[in-house]
Amino acid sequence: MIQILIVDDEIHAVRGLEADVNWDKLAVSSVHKAYNARQAQEVLNSHSIDIVICDIEMPEVSGLQLMTWVKAHYPAVESIFLTCHSEFHYAKEAIHLGSLEYLLKPAPVDELERAIGKAAESVRRNRRQREFQATYEKYAELWSSHQPLLVERFWSDLLHQRIPSSAEAVSKAALQLTLPFEKDDRFLPVYIQVDRWHREWSSREASIMEYALQNAAAETIAGDGRQGHAVRLNQGGFVAMLRLPASVEPDHERLAEACRTFIASCERYFYCDLSCYIGTPAALEAATDVMLALLDCANNHVALHKQVIFLDQPEPPASSASLPEMTRLRELLEAGQKDLLHAELRRYLTAMRTPSVPASFLHRFFHDFLQAVYYTLQLNGLQAHLIFAEPAFAKLAASATRSLYHLEEWAGYVIRRAFEHMQAAEEAPSVVDRAKRYIADHLDQNLTRELIANHVYLNPDYLARLFKRETGLSITDYLTEARMGLARKLLVQTELPVSTIAERTGIPNFSYFSKQFKRNAQMSPLEYRQLGRNGYRKE
Repeated sequence: MIQILIVDDEIHAVRGLEADVNWDKLAVSSVHKAYNARQAQEVLNSHSIDIVICDIEMPEVSGLQLMTWVKAHYPAVESIFLTCHSEFHYAKEAIHLGSLEYLLKPAPVDELERAIGKAAESVRRNRRQREFQATYEKYAELWSSHQPLLVERFWSDLLHQRIPSSAEAVSKAALQLTLPFEKDDRFLPVYIQVDRWHREWSSREASIMEYALQNAAAETIAGDGRQGHAVRLNQGGFVAMLRLPASVEPDHERLAEACRTFIASCERYFYCDLSCYIGTPAALEAATDVMLALLDCANNHVALHKQVIFLDQPEPPASSASLPEMTRLRELLEAGQKDLLHAELRRYLTAMRTPSVPASFLHRFFHDFLQAVYYTLQLNGLQAHLIFAEPAFAKLAASATRSLYHLEEWAGYVIRRAFEHMQAAEEAPSVVDRAKRYIADHLDQNLTRELIANHVYLNPDYLARLFKRETGLSITDYLTEARMGLARKLLVQTELPVSTIAERTGIPNFSYFSKQFKRNAQMSPLEYRQLGRNGYRKE
């Protein structure tokens, strides 16, 4: 809730403002009043004020002076200024002090409420940011100073099957590490899988956020009176391993509620959607088997997010979903119907959002859809390995089969890239012009037809046909003419040695350059230079 302080030396103005504004609608819990700067400072020192509505013209200490003090002592407080005069220096100073609004008295109630609502939203936004920053800094500090714990290392080794799963081997490993387990203890794994992040993180930030999730899982799911530990299993996957003494049965409802609380908290504080998969109690040596079963369970629930699922709950009926008709999607792609293709794909994937869609379905769709796109690109003379060479494609492809959300994100990227390059290929003059510019900018290099085609993302043979149709010359002939044209220009307009000119035209072999030039100009380079100095030009 929001607390507000009204500061004005006119008592009737304060009372009128307090009475006119609909504070409940604005989610304001308390309205405090002060009639001079000293009283305002006392209120600010004794209450958590969020917004100050302040008159500028007050005796002794003005509203601007008061807000200068407020910004120095309570920088998070938002301010709204009221004044009877629309003088520029007042407005300039208000802006300098970070005021959200500068209103002339008497301000209409709707304007006041709009200004207060805007300030309240700013307060709430800044609160969320401070909460996130505090949480982030807490776990960043823990992460930087973290040392592997014996218990966590044990569970990591066990779950990654670095410890043999026999009862003897597991007990021996636990005994060597003097872990606080009893012989008859059972263990209940909860697999936590991040479905998606709502923000992009750097590598360091991602590591800190995963560490934060691991610790939060330990506190929320493995903690709260339950004895357990949280371990990172894979990228975006964690296990909360709960210890159950022999005489204790798991409280499934309480555990499910803890998981739901954890899911909601992670969405708010860690900007991610995740799901929890709750296993069944097992002896220490069987815990890995239960964990593997949970991974299979997660792979068979790829359509929905933010779910709490029990391993032993009845499985939904097997999905009868079939793959879309790829011929139809390919026809839309070939016809350039990008919006219709997006809509068709979105409609199909939306219909697939049922609990029974398995990960194998996503794999089949991934490969069949990619095959259809590659086939269409080939028909258009485009080279797929060049179009999809960006790191973004590899990143999206790696996670495409994790969920329907990731599959749709990947497919959308593939469609966008394919259409961009198909459209460019259809605009033959622009493709040829780009090839010409590339040749002109790289004449000093060992250019080949393949290099030029790679630059415009086309198959070399396909580009050669476009180039011939547009210019009447083959790429090789055009390249030779461009090099000889540059050579003629440099011979006449500079004093550069012929060997240097040869290098600048991409033909470092002097003898071969001279032979090529003579074939093109019907004279040697030196003869051409001499004639050029006498006013003769052979273009």
